[in-house]
Amino acid sequence: THAAHPSVEFLVRPWVWPTMPDFLKMAACGFVASAGMILLSQAYRMAPANRVATFEYTGILWSPLWGFLFFAEVPRETTALGAALIIGAGLLALNGER
Repeated sequence: THAAHPSVEFLVRPWVWPTMPDFLKMAACGFVASAGMILLSQAYRMAPANRVATFEYTGILWSPLWGFLFFAEVPRETTALGAALIIGAGLLALNGER
């Protein structure tokens, strides 16, 4: 039988315990995400918010890099243009507050 929506088929599958390697990957992902949030909270506590927020935009720059390294996705030219705009705006924001 076919589900009305692909997600319905995913939701009604029987539960399967994760294998130990899968569990370790999930635990590592949770640890890294928690550490990142703690460090980001500390950064907001110790520095002005407008300075810290500028660095949050670097996440947009890391995504194409990880896609290239782990999934062999080649970024398009528009991605490079967008990255250049983000870097330029970040540098302008950091230097503009003097």
